[in-house]
This record gives sequence, C-alpha cells and structure tokens, in this order.
Amino acid sequence: MAVIIGRVEEFNANADDWTIYQERLDQYFAPNKITEGKIQVATLISLVGAPTYKLLRDLCYPDLPKSKTYAELCQLLVKQYSPQVSEWRERIKFYDLQQEINESISEWYARIRSASVNCNFGAQLTEVLKNKFVVGLRKGKILDRICEEPITEELSKLVSTAQRKESVLEAEINRIQKKYPQPSSSQKPRPNDNRQHSRGEHNPKSQVGPAGECKHCGKRHGGKCRFAYYKCNKCSKIGHLANICHSKLKSNNFLEVEEDLYCINLNVNQIRNPFIVKVNIDDTVLEMEIDSGAAISCIKLKPDSKPIFCKPRAIPLALKELIDKELDRMIEDKVLNQIETSEWGTPLVPILKNDGTVRLCGDYKTTVNKHLVEVNYPLPRIEEMFAKLHGGQHFTKIDLNQAYTQFELDEDAKKLLTWSTHRGLFTVNRMPFGISPASAKFQKYIEQLFMGMKNVINFLDDILITGPTKKEHLETLEKVLKKLDEAGLTVKKEKCKFFQDEVEYLGHIIDKNGLKKTKDKISAITEAPQPKTVTQVRSFCGMVNYYSRFVPNLAAILRPIYNLLSQNGKFEWKPECEKAFKKIKEILISDACLVHFDPKLPITLTTDASNEGISAVLNHIIDGEEKMVGCVSRTLMPAEKNYAVVHKEALAIYYGVTKFHQYLWGQKWILKTDHKPLLALFGENRATPIMQANRLQRWATYLSGFNYRIQYIRGKQNPVADCLSRVPRNVITISNEYKEDGKYINFAATSNRLPIDMETIATATKEDKELLQITRYVTGKWPHEVDTTIKPYFHRRNEISYEKGVLLWGYRIIIPKTLREQLLNELHSAHFGMSRMKAQARTWLWWPSLDSSIEQFCKSCLPCLQTRQDPPRANPTPWPEAKTPYERVHIDYLGPIRHKMYLIITCAYSKWPEVYQVNSLRADELEEKLRDCFARWGIPKLLVSDNGRSLVATPTEEFLRRNKIQHRTSPPFHPQSNGAAENSVKTFKNKIKALVLDEKCNRENINTLISRFLISYRNTKHAITKETPAKLLIGRDLRTRLSFLKEGKDDQREIEKVKSENAQKLHRRFKVGDVVMARDYRTINKRTWTEAKILKQLGRTTYICMTKSGEDWKRHANQLIHTTLKADIPEVAETKSSPSRITTSKIAQNSVTPSKFQEQPILTPDPQPTEPLIHESASPRPVRVRKPPSRLNFK
Repeated sequence: MAVIIGRVEEFNANADDWTIYQERLDQYFAPNKITEGKIQVATLISLVGAPTYKLLRDLCYPDLPKSKTYAELCQLLVKQYSPQVSEWRERIKFYDLQQEINESISEWYARIRSASVNCNFGAQLTEVLKNKFVVGLRKGKILDRICEEPITEELSKLVSTAQRKESVLEAEINRIQKKYPQPSSSQKPRPNDNRQHSRGEHNPKSQVGPAGECKHCGKRHGGKCRFAYYKCNKCSKIGHLANICHSKLKSNNFLEVEEDLYCINLNVNQIRNPFIVKVNIDDTVLEMEIDSGAAISCIKLKPDSKPIFCKPRAIPLALKELIDKELDRMIEDKVLNQIETSEWGTPLVPILKNDGTVRLCGDYKTTVNKHLVEVNYPLPRIEEMFAKLHGGQHFTKIDLNQAYTQFELDEDAKKLLTWSTHRGLFTVNRMPFGISPASAKFQKYIEQLFMGMKNVINFLDDILITGPTKKEHLETLEKVLKKLDEAGLTVKKEKCKFFQDEVEYLGHIIDKNGLKKTKDKISAITEAPQPKTVTQVRSFCGMVNYYSRFVPNLAAILRPIYNLLSQNGKFEWKPECEKAFKKIKEILISDACLVHFDPKLPITLTTDASNEGISAVLNHIIDGEEKMVGCVSRTLMPAEKNYAVVHKEALAIYYGVTKFHQYLWGQKWILKTDHKPLLALFGENRATPIMQANRLQRWATYLSGFNYRIQYIRGKQNPVADCLSRVPRNVITISNEYKEDGKYINFAATSNRLPIDMETIATATKEDKELLQITRYVTGKWPHEVDTTIKPYFHRRNEISYEKGVLLWGYRIIIPKTLREQLLNELHSAHFGMSRMKAQARTWLWWPSLDSSIEQFCKSCLPCLQTRQDPPRANPTPWPEAKTPYERVHIDYLGPIRHKMYLIITCAYSKWPEVYQVNSLRADELEEKLRDCFARWGIPKLLVSDNGRSLVATPTEEFLRRNKIQHRTSPPFHPQSNGAAENSVKTFKNKIKALVLDEKCNRENINTLISRFLISYRNTKHAITKETPAKLLIGRDLRTRLSFLKEGKDDQREIEKVKSENAQKLHRRFKVGDVVMARDYRTINKRTWTEAKILKQLGRTTYICMTKSGEDWKRHANQLIHTTLKADIPEVAETKSSPSRITTSKIAQNSVTPSKFQEQPILTPDPQPTEPLIHESASPRPVRVRKPPSRLNFK
C-alpha cells in the first residue's frame, strides 16, 4: 500500500484563498504521483469538502463534476472565488497603507509585499516597494535612522537596518534604563494645553544652579529636565515649576483642570499574548484587544426575600428612539439577553449624555439591593498597606479598565438583575454599576489574586507596586501583569503611572522617604480667602467653634475676629485679624483636628452649598465626636450659579463623593445634608424620579453604587460645610468626570422640533410676570406658602430647573402664556384628536392645565366638530321591571300585510301580544282598539309608543289622560327606546311572512293565520321571562292541538328535555349533492326560498348551488336551509369548476315608515290574491285593491 505524503485540509471559502489552495493541491499531486486526470478529479472532490462540492455541482449542472476535467473544475472555482479585481483599486489600497502602532518592521514589510500582488507593478515592483516601505513607516527613531541612508540603497539593506534599530529600541525599553522616561511618540497632547515651547526665553541645556539643583524642578539629576518647557502656575512663565518660583507677585485666581495622564508604553516579556483583532474604523485599521472578562461572580439573597418586579417606567417619547438604539447596541455586544419572564424586574433610568446619546442604568436601590446578603470583607487599613511599601524607591500605579463590569455573572445573578423595559425583559450578563456587594467581592478577589506577592497592595481597583531596586520592581510588575492577564482583567493604560518618584494614594503622597499628607484634601481650609462680610465672619466663627473642644484658648485667638461682629456695621480687616485667621487655619489642619483615614471607623460626609460655592467635609466618628479626615470646596461656575437650590445642594453631594471616592467606595457611610428635598431624590431606597432634570438623574444613578444612608440635619448643625461653601477656595477644580458642559441645557431644550426657537421662549419668559416670579423662586428660595396660580409650580418645585433663560420641568419646556396659543395651533395643525395632541405635547412642553387647554381647543375646532364620527353608543338603559300584568304596555303599528295594517299591543310583564286589524291610522280607531284591550285586561299605568301621528294626536292624549295613563314616547329615529313593541313587530312580521309563504297556508284567510300565530306565541316560553305569556297573564297555559299529545303521559320532563336539545342543534354545514332551500332574489321587493342542489363548496360557509331551472347561484350558509324535499334537479358533472352565472338581486333602498301610511280605509281583499302577499313598502297615495269576480262561489 502506497504511503500518502503530506496533507491538504478541507477548503474553507470564508478563510482560504482558492488560488493558494490550488497551488497546494498541485504540490500534493507531485510527491504522491497523481498524474491521471480522473484520479486528480476524484482527489479534488474528496479534499475540498461538502460545501465546496455542493457548489461545484451547482456550477456544473446539468453535468456532474466527475464528468469534467481537473482543469475545468479549477477554472470554475477560480471564477467563483477569485473574481476579476481592479488594479487601480488595489494600487489605491497599496498607497494608503501605513505602519500600525504595534506592527513590527517584519510584519510591515510582509504586509506591503502581500498588498502589491494584484497591483501589476511589473519591473518597477522593487522600487515601488522600497518607496512604500520608507514612506509608510511610523514617525520615530526608526524612520530617522532610515532617512540617514542614501536614496539609492537597496530594499533588503533598508529592511535590515530598520530591524536592527527596532531591536535596539526594544531592549532599551524593556530594561527601563532611563530615570525619567520620555513620552512615546504616540503620546496624546492634553486638551486645552496652552504651553508654548519658546526656545528664546531660556536654554533647556543649562539646568544646574549654584547649589547643584535643577533650576527647572529644584531636584538633583543629570541630563535634560522634563520640566524645562512647563508653564509656572504662579507667574505664568515657561521654564520652571511653581514650587521653585521666585516671583513675589500674588497668585491670581486660576482654573485648574484634572485630566488623564498619558503614560509611556511598557512592553513586558513572558506574558501571554492577548487576543487581538483588527477593526476597520473609517478606513483605518486598528488593533483592539478582546475583553475576555474576569471570574464569574455570584450574588446571594437574604433568606425569605420576596421578588420585587417594577413595571417599566414611562419614558419620554423624545428619548424612546435613543433608548432603543442603546438597547440594540448592548444586545449586539452580548451585554444584554432578552428573556420572556422573570420574578425580578428593575426599571431603567435613562441618562442623557452631553454628546446626545443615553446611558442606561438600573435603579437597583428600589429592588434587589436591599435584599442582597452583605459581603463583610474588611478593607485594608492604611498603616497595613503602607507597611508593605517600606523601602520602595519607585512606584507604579495600575488602574483597571471598568473593573466591575469585567466580572461575568452566573445565571442566578443574571435573573436577579433583570431590567424591566418598554421592550420587554433583559438579563444583564456582567456586574452592573450600583450593586451593593460589588466592592467587597472585588476587593476579596484582587487580594486573593495577589496573595503571597511582596511589594504589591491594592485598594479596590487601584493597584500599587514598588520594589527596593529597579530589577525587583520590574519583576513584581511582570508578575502582576501576568496575574491580571491570566484572570482576564484589562487595565487602562492612560491612567497607569509607571516608575514614579512619588504617587498620591488614599489621600497621602508616597515617596522613598515615607508618607506625606496631601494638601488637596485640606486645601479648602489652607487656601480659604479671608472673610469680607459680617455674614462670612459669622460663618467662619461657627466652623471654628465646632472644633473648639480640640483647640485650647480658642476665644483668645479669635478675639480680633470676634470684634468684627460688634463694630456696628463697620467692617475693617486689621493685621491682627489676618494673624488670627492664619493661626486658626494652622490649628484646623493640625493633628489636633485632623485624623488619618481608618476604614474600620464610622464615616460621615457632610455637604453644603451657597450662592458662591459648594463644599464637603469627610469625618470619622471617634468616641461619639466627629473629627475631620479631609475637606474640599470650590466656587461655582457662572452657569452653576443659576442652578436651583436643590441642584446646587445635589452638586455639592456629587462633588464631595467624587473627591472622596477612594474613601467612600465599598464602605458604609452616612451622608448628611441640610436640604430636606434631597432625601426624596438621593434616599437609599427611593426610586429615581422620572421628571427630575437630567443632571439630577445622572447624579442619583452615580450615588446608587455607594452603600450609604442619607440623614437630614439642621443648618445650625452644619457649621463646617456651611462656612467652606460661603468662603470657598479661589481655585476652581473641575474634573472631567463631573464637568458640566456650559452649552448643555437639556435634550428637550436643544431639540429643534418645536416651531419656536429657544431665544423666543427665553424672551417671552422674561416678559411673563408669572414665570418671572417662578424664575426668582427657582434660582433663589421658595416660600412656604404661595398663591393659587403658583401652586402647580410649587408642587413641582424640586423638579423645575432654569437653564439659559428657559424654565424646564424635567425634560419639558415650560411655555409662557403669550406662546401657548401658537403652540396649540401647531399641535392641532393636522387636526389630531385630544389623545394624540396630549401625547405629542407631553414629549416637549408643559404649562399648568395643559390637558384642559388641549381639550378646550379641540372642542372649539369647527372643522373637527363637523366631521367627527358619532359618539360611542351609550349603555342601554333597561325599562324598570314591571311588577304586575299590564302595568306597562308597548304599542306600535305593523304593515301593510295584504294591504292591511295592524296594531300590536304588548304587555311588558307577561309579553302577551294583542293584534288588532285597523282600517286606518286615525286616532279615533286607535282609541277604539285600546278601549277594547283595556276592557279585557285592565287599564295600564304607563303606555310607551313612538311618535306616530295618531299616537301623539290630541284625542289620543286626552283619552290617556282621562284614564290616568302616563304616555311616554321614544326619541325620533331611535326605536330602541320602544324595544318591546319593536321586537314584537319584528317577530310578528317575520312569522306572518313565513305563514303566508307556506303553500299549505297561503290560501287561508289572513286572520286565521294571525290567530294561529297568536295562540302558538302565547303558549311558548319567552326567552327573558322563562315562562309562557299565558301563564304569566292568566295563570295557566292555553290548550292547543299539541296538548293532545301530552295528555295521559307522565314523563313530561323528558319530552321537554329532548325538545330543548333538538332546538339548540344548528345544522349549518352542507355537502355536495344536498338538496337545500336557497334564497331567491330574482323578484324586486320579494325574497322567497326555492329548491336547489349543492354543486361545490367554495369556502367554509360559501357554496355554489343549482336550481330547477339550471341556474347556478352563489350563496352563503346563512342563505341556505336544510330540507328533506326530493327536488327534481338534473345531475351535473363534478368537473364543473365555476358557475355559469350568479344571480343577484336589487334590494330596495328606501321603504316607507308606517307613520306615512295614508289614513284611508282599506278594503278586505279576496282570500285568493293575484298580487304578492307582502309588500315591503306602501304607496303614499290611496291604493285601489283589484280582485277577481266571484261567480257562484266557484273556485
């Protein structure tokens, strides 16, 4: 048996190139000596795989692939998988190539050679490759080195030179030999960076001063100083730092912006390569690392916890499209999975971002947070952590990228954190923001990950690394990065700091000499300006008195400042006041009042806001007394000064929490505020209000991730924060995390969907006295009581904001009175109804009684009123149930039947009908018939009729009045009000029609037929009363001819049961060949039944039938009746597919009501009529009755 040499895998059309595959196949044939054509074809079919073979069969159809030659099969696949390419397009792609960030020289050279294959450069290929290799290189030292070579250098030598330079640079970076590493060429410039490299101002090479210290930074070092081009924050000159500035000018107020620090790119060996994919974004290929996530996390419920499911909250229609897009994105990214049912449901809180998109968060504080088991894993103490860093020379700080969202949830946890949205239920696959036990679980996991490692500490998602030497530091860093990589955790390179001389960590500055207190957390006191008013002095004294128990001789120190409070309005800040002021600040930041942060001690955060600034104070409670850990404050931006009071107080909380984030995250703490409305907004178990301004929703969602309890305190109990907010530090610190866009108003305010621009609304708001007063209340303080007109605003005072001259209720604009009519016209421009107008208005605008205004506007629109449909039918009001026979009667006329009219009288109690033939519709004849009926059955209390002429005539009314009979008539064209009589007329008419059409009865006298109907009807149980009219009226059933069958039989119940069952059966299905009675519409104003036979069934209830005359009719099941007649209808072949003709009838469109019947006497016709028995309409003129002569009574 021959040995097979080599192996060719199955062809994959999505990953393989057919040309290359064919070349491999030809090489496979050579060593295995496969030369015969049929064997090559068989081998090809065997190796390509099932999908490719199926494609070959389709391409070869109607022939089989085995009938083709090997060359023919390859040619078919070449046309399929290698279509003709445009050489111009390939050259455009080739010239657009650039070396990527992490692409090596070898990879770059291989990529351009591969891209040149289809460009057809011919003999110029080498020259083109050389040009592209050099021009496409990244800017840096490798390109600088290549540019030193002559332009005539060969391509192979240029590639070798670049590879050697690359190896040298990688070795330098890995050893980290430089003490102050320069930023890489890919370092991003800082936004708003105004530094100018003015080389004429100083010489960066001349760095050493008289004492051997660098004149740029004040330290001793060799080489070029990295601070040579820094701008001094004190004198604004370039070339030195503020700490060595010799300028004696006072420091002006300035804006200090905290930004992300872009660091060097550190390459570490012996770490598993990450999963990299190439993504094409705007025709730029970028390498991105796949976030594989971290360990699976689970959360547990408390015992006996009952599921909480909150229905989806009503979302603003203006945000619905944005929310749907964000949900689709999260589903596509596998962050969410849609499910059908869930016991838990957390409502969404959409947060509108400044870029116009939304962030979706779950309001877990109202559902699952209060039922989760607390994970009591202690956070490390500062002393314990810093003990591990003793002896370190340099420090590296690692920041994890969205640390908590890297933890995947188990299946049970996903169900607990289900989102309830307007599009259904979605499970969250990763740990979302706002889950209470997340921080403790994360701390535990990271500590266990680095357990046993020296020179490494972590506090939640911040990791600090050091080492006594550079080598040990680098080894520890490699181990940490390897551990993180193995755990699937990713880091945010931009926020990492490598090999720093000092780093700030948990409010301390760490360097090789030990710990130092950071000045940021006490800068609110050290940089507080001197008080300028008596109010500020009083506030400052209140803060100092709060710490009086820690400060000896406080009264003596503060005496010069106390004197300012008793100068009778004269305020003069003297030198002794300044001396006392500085002395007090030194005492407040000393160890007597300040303590180190200890996670084991109770924590409180107290905040306050004023018209000038905001502040926050972090305290520990020691032996029942508060001691300050740190304090921060800042002045308000111009736009922030227009915030409502509740917004300013909320901003102070958000500012304090972000500043003390490291201390508060993962801890239990108490939030203290002197603004009571914030309890409803930031309460730990309160739902985030829908109608709050967007910034409040964003801040409330941010706070939901912390484990805190909010507490209200009176203003007198908050002296420290109150003072710091009234005398804030002159430096305004704005972090990008909570920086408000000055141009951002709200999604509704910036929308262009309103027919009026924002400037017009702002101008009208200033001219509206009512809204002008509301503006003062919003930007100032609301009174305790307001007028009635202001109450709608007062009830929403915590949800109303003021932005750029416009008042907003949540996301809806409050419209001034002068513009409301114009907007109502715009809303009603398409003549929508009330519901549509309200829905559209609630998307964008609001004013008091908006719904009422829309309703009144719609009711006053004449075109809408003229074209509106009938109102919904009112619920039918039944007549009161009659207690006795003939207590209430209903009367009506019926006819003409055989040219006669009839008066029908129905008893409401027994349903007993009386039928009287009348010769005319005159009132005197009506009185005669009523008198006869009442003489037999008694005078009723109430008579109900329609508005016929004789029924409402004066003689009739006089007759009823004399007999004390109340007369009630139904409204015109509303016969339902006289339903009893109308129903009797309908029943009587249909049954008499059937009797006169019956061949066995049509020759009988009409009065005989009526009598036959009456005795049958009176002796039949009524559907409503469940009794016969005879039994209810006269107390017994009437004896009929059917009674003969019942007499002498005992088992009456069985007979009634059988009759009832038979009556309920409804035979509505027909088969081909059945003889039926079909509706005959051939004669106008006359509907009869005629024999027919079923020929074909068209649908469930539609049939084709043939009559005796051979006509084919199409009839519905409701127009067919079963019969046992044996009709003489010819047989038709079953192949007949369609009727030859379908007979339709013309139905009379108009009929004359009985009220129009002429009051003329009607003669009695002969019992043998020659005309139709029943007429649907009567002529308004007198009718002459024609009848055949009667000769000696011969028939």
